[in-house]
Amino acid sequence: MSLNLGILSLSVGRASVHSFEHKCDALQASGFRGIELFIEDLETIAAALPGGLNNENRIGAAHQIRAICDARKLEIIDLQPLLFFGGLIDRQAHAAQLAKLRLWFDLIAILGTDLIHVPTNFQAEGITGDIEAIVADMTEIADLGLAQKPPVRLVYEAMAWGRFVDTWEQAWEVVLRVNRPNFGICLDTFQIAGRIWADPTTPSGRLDGGDLELKKSLSRMSSYIGKRPEKLFLVQTGDAERLSSPITKDHPLHVDGQDPRMTWSRNARLFADDPKGNCFLKGPVDQICHVIFNELKYTGWVSCEVYSTSLFDPDPSVPFQHARRAADGWKSVLKTLEVQRKGSEAVRSHRVSKERKDYSWLPSAWRIAPTNMVIAFFVVAICTLCPLVLSKSTFA
Repeated sequence: MSLNLGILSLSVGRASVHSFEHKCDALQASGFRGIELFIEDLETIAAALPGGLNNENRIGAAHQIRAICDARKLEIIDLQPLLFFGGLIDRQAHAAQLAKLRLWFDLIAILGTDLIHVPTNFQAEGITGDIEAIVADMTEIADLGLAQKPPVRLVYEAMAWGRFVDTWEQAWEVVLRVNRPNFGICLDTFQIAGRIWADPTTPSGRLDGGDLELKKSLSRMSSYIGKRPEKLFLVQTGDAERLSSPITKDHPLHVDGQDPRMTWSRNARLFADDPKGNCFLKGPVDQICHVIFNELKYTGWVSCEVYSTSLFDPDPSVPFQHARRAADGWKSVLKTLEVQRKGSEAVRSHRVSKERKDYSWLPSAWRIAPTNMVIAFFVVAICTLCPLVLSKSTFA
């Protein structure tokens, strides 16, 4: 299976304790080919330049990051996340976001990518769930991206804790309604499974009926995206730990006003098939990956993603440990995909064989496909009857 493997820069260490250069060394050592650039890394470098954090220094930081990545043959996949965009009621706030986007256009031109990552808005207040308003905002930024030279693409991802758009199906509807060639979807295994299968507020960690809902959702995914595969811009893989107790107000991880799924994600994420173990979502993640890679046959960038308290550990080995975990986990995912693929082929082969009728009662020379057998029957009939007809006409 030919796939480009990348990883989110944050997922091997937080910028406050690990330098970007050190993290890229770790990625190179583990064989990664690409990196999703988390804005935190760029702004940390910019803030350390004379004059502090300003747009001029952001531009300078982008040049530094590009040089670091080029030296290690790491391609920058995207810049992310463009937070809190879409559905803003305050149009001055909307205008400020557009100004930020225009700066990001300049940044990605330097970074050598054409992709900006836009998660669904999860602000608690100040946004509308009106689908028309959300689509209009997304269409606006897509058109701004198209006007760039070269054009800029935007990839839209449903966050499991999004205020109004929290499933991939809802994000897909927005993508289709925007209807621009540079506006597509990101499928994230954690966000999908974490929304429709898991629930960190329950003792089991699961939603009632989650298995059935996942099955229905994946059937839709295979059908919907199968008809428009060019709209799938990026895939992110990830899992999460099973928490020892539900996230309630008394839970040590609880944050007032924060969705429990976001709390879970920020503190206990794992890589897909993480060798660390305790991959609570492994079953759903395997099913999601099967649809994306075996059924839809996606072959673009795949990015490993983790958010965890472990990323704040200042130990210099942390980036190397996380990069190796991600790479080893992905190898395990590939093995599972191969088993699933062979299993699907065996099932299809069995179905085909069952559909074939039994012609064992025929002489071996006649055991041929039904269509050919019919043709053979008529040939024999003609060859048998024609001499009789001719003989009768001759002696008439």
